[in-house]
Amino acid sequence: MKGAVQKVISAHEAAGTRFEAGGVGSFVLEQGDGDPVVCLHGVPVSSFLYRKVVPELAQRGLRGVAFDFPGLGLAERPRDFDYSWSGLARWTGEAIEALGIERCHLVVHDIGGPVGFEWAIRNPERVMSLTALNTLVDAASFHAGARRGAPDPATRQALPPGGPGPRCSGRGRHARRPLSGYSTGCGSGRSRAPLAISSGPPRSGKGISIRSKSRGASVGSKTSRASSRTLPTW
Repeated sequence: MKGAVQKVISAHEAAGTRFEAGGVGSFVLEQGDGDPVVCLHGVPVSSFLYRKVVPELAQRGLRGVAFDFPGLGLAERPRDFDYSWSGLARWTGEAIEALGIERCHLVVHDIGGPVGFEWAIRNPERVMSLTALNTLVDAASFHAGARRGAPDPATRQALPPGGPGPRCSGRGRHARRPLSGYSTGCGSGRSRAPLAISSGPPRSGKGISIRSKSRGASVGSKTSRASSRTLPTW
């Protein structure tokens, strides 16, 4: 079994390349020459999650990009790194710069949601579209004990017990709740995954529009089959 896992990891590593961003070494899967599609993974997984998505994007004339967050997958795990939402969002920006990406379609999953949302809000002019896959909007409601599932092979092999991982930190309003006030609700309760975000920055360039495609879901105070609301930048 151990040999089989190592074989999978070796094949995954051979499919990508190493790079450095913000002083931290990481790993990226990258294929294609069209508009970049940056895919952010969650926890406790890595770019391994997108191993079949990246080549599919390339076949469709796009540039698929999926890199590992520090502390996960094949990335380095510095003990003094800022693993908060904001810290990972800053590093994401550095990674995008290091990979020579000016504008991109952004895809976020799981914990990659609040990380990608913060980067997008701070860089609306660089976001061509934003797609959310089973993620959360209200980062303040997240706690590590609520995670389910097992790490992917690359993360499981290298991540020590209790090792680095994204967390809520800081007392600032945006440090803990980058999208404060924009959680969506279905009925009387909140939902962590009703968003299918596909619209880019509005023409005014003052924010990013998010749209819910869930039937009857609401965004903010409005309810419709395709509600939308603009996220302010700061």
